[in-house]
Amino acid sequence: MQTVYPYIYGLLQRLKRERLKEMTTLGILQLDTSEYNPYLNGVASLCAENGYDIFRFSPLDVDREHGLVQRGLQYNSYTNKWLDATFPIPKYIYDRCFYSSKDKSSYHAISIVNEIKQMSTFLGIGLPNKWAVHQWLKRNEHLSPYLMPTQLLNRSTFQSYLNFFQDLVLKPISSSGGKGIYFIFKKEDGSHCLTDASNKLVTILSDKEPYTQVQSILLKDNYIIQPYKNLKRENRPFDYRIVLQKGETNWYIVGKGFRVGKENTNVSNIHSGGSVQKTMPFSKREKNHINKQIGDILPRIPEQLEKHHSPLFELGVDLGIDERNKLWILEINSKPGYQTVLRTTGKTVWRRIFSGPKNRIEKLEKNLDRSDLHDGSSNRLYK
Repeated sequence: MQTVYPYIYGLLQRLKRERLKEMTTLGILQLDTSEYNPYLNGVASLCAENGYDIFRFSPLDVDREHGLVQRGLQYNSYTNKWLDATFPIPKYIYDRCFYSSKDKSSYHAISIVNEIKQMSTFLGIGLPNKWAVHQWLKRNEHLSPYLMPTQLLNRSTFQSYLNFFQDLVLKPISSSGGKGIYFIFKKEDGSHCLTDASNKLVTILSDKEPYTQVQSILLKDNYIIQPYKNLKRENRPFDYRIVLQKGETNWYIVGKGFRVGKENTNVSNIHSGGSVQKTMPFSKREKNHINKQIGDILPRIPEQLEKHHSPLFELGVDLGIDERNKLWILEINSKPGYQTVLRTTGKTVWRRIFSGPKNRIEKLEKNLDRSDLHDGSSNRLYK
């Protein structure tokens, strides 16, 4: 039809676009839409119950000239399946894209996403990188004691941290899931070894040019450098993941759980082989001490970040706990995975977890209605 009747096809597409503008449409952005995701399926099902049209698509499948997604997916609430579809760019966007600095398609996708931001309303805008987040949190006197000493990796910071701390962690500023992390440990003979997340030996550093040696392995990616802390129990690394979402006015906890890595490894991320536990064997006194610190940290994190970056919709807060049960803020993720939350909560709670995007849209719609009363605009947020 597109070839034989180009005028009719174009007219139908315009009519479809106008109809969708009047509806509440939500598009879920992913670089890879073939991946099964129980959380996003739950979000789609709940939104569809409330009359929303739900789509999934990659920014790489957007026809920017015509404002169409050519190879996307639309959720069918009758079959609970995703069907191939062509559609206009939705009114609201839930960005779940995870980019890689080593993937050329990521750079192209980012530029397209920036264009989509001029057409649609995003539920939240992703945080820039680990270094920027650290700088923002550090300005808060209540949060700074829970932050590791951190610097951008260069020859000077590498040498000073190596001399002072001896054991180090090197993290890419723009990665997630424990990817690209390296560790430096001082051995008994005084030499230093570089290991990866699984604790596999990468190389023994030379005494003459250790920084040059490390840089050849990092492939010139931007990294931060931190001292290594022993955040393990029974020789297994672990952290405490807490997922927050923004409600009508305040942030609230969606769920939480411990992620425990494999024995003799260095990271606890699920993507690196970690498992999920609802609790850890802490004494009552230890739990009280930990919870007191969480109460001091958690409300301040989104409040501090929103001073420098907005809008935010969801946050994954990863906390480390050392041998003295002192908490350390390891990472803040603005596109958190929900595997930990779903595995540590019962199915009766899942509906509340899946309702976050719907609640966010309802808040944005209310703000739209208020603006209409003042300026008469009928679709102010649909730019």
